[in-house]
Amino acid sequence: MSRDLIVERPGFWVRITNINPEGELKAKLMDLLSKVSSVSGYTKHQLTGKSRVRDLVEWRMAYTHLCLTRTNASLKTIARATNKDHSTIIHHRTVFNDMLEAGDKRFKDIFNKIKYIR
Repeated sequence: MSRDLIVERPGFWVRITNINPEGELKAKLMDLLSKVSSVSGYTKHQLTGKSRVRDLVEWRMAYTHLCLTRTNASLKTIARATNKDHSTIIHHRTVFNDMLEAGDKRFKDIFNKIKYIR
C-alpha cells in the first residue's frame, strides 16, 4: 500500500508519493530470512515450509525472534512472511524465550549464531 507524505514548507506544499513502508519492511524480513538461511544451512523454502523436524522448527523460531526484535513488524506481517498464522508467531516467541531462560543448550547455540545478525 502506497502512502503520500505531505511536507509543509513556508510558502508551499510538497507532496511526495509512493512512500511504501510495508515494502521496506518486507524487504527487511526477506533479508533476515536470507541471513538465517545462510547461518542455519536450511533453504528459505525450508524455513518457511511446513516441516516439523525439530532442528528446522527451532531455526524458524530463531527467525521469528529476529523479526520481532530487529523490526517493528506486526505479528500478522511476520506470519505472512513465514506462511504461518499469527498465533504460531506468538507460540514461537514464547517457546524461544522460555527455552533461553531455561538454559537449553540447543537454543543457546542457535541464539549465539544469530545474535549479531542485523
